[in-house]
Amino acid sequence: MLRALLIGTAAIAVVAPVQANAQDEASITLYSRGHFTGSRLTLTEPARGMTLPFTVKSIQIGPGRSWELCSGNTFTGCKRFSSSVEATAMNVRSARPVGQAVVVPGGTVTPTGTFEPAAPTPSLRGMRSEFFVAPQRKGSRIEVKPGTPEEAARQAQEYCRSIGWRSSAHADLQAANGSAFLVDVLCVRD
Repeated sequence: MLRALLIGTAAIAVVAPVQANAQDEASITLYSRGHFTGSRLTLTEPARGMTLPFTVKSIQIGPGRSWELCSGNTFTGCKRFSSSVEATAMNVRSARPVGQAVVVPGGTVTPTGTFEPAAPTPSLRGMRSEFFVAPQRKGSRIEVKPGTPEEAARQAQEYCRSIGWRSSAHADLQAANGSAFLVDVLCVRD
């Protein structure tokens, strides 16, 4: 059984070099030699319990994607890769794609759901108002405790006044990692 699996995997790895270099953006290609040469295996979905006939020596990943390559059969001993690697040496027994970071106005939401704010806080400013997608105080997003609409309105009012506006006309909440954060704040003069 093991020998059949090895032969089948080897056949995939040997056939793969015939394919064109155009790589599906969501895929990862594992190579038996450095600099993206040698036998290869391309994955487009999670795989576990793999028995590759080679040690992975280079990795090619589509732009903006991330994968975890794991030494354990069931996604244990994992290392995350977010870009291609020309030279490495690792035994891969399982692999899975992971969510990619999403760039939003005001920062980036990582695959784990945390928000990394951009500095300084971007806004859309007009003559009589200014809109903040993800307002910040001292480089950190404004957490709303407790995460109620009333507290969000109070915090938005305080935020707008602290930056020179008279009041807040709108505010909303964003839930992330068990916390609530102030979003979509409209500060106004009147």
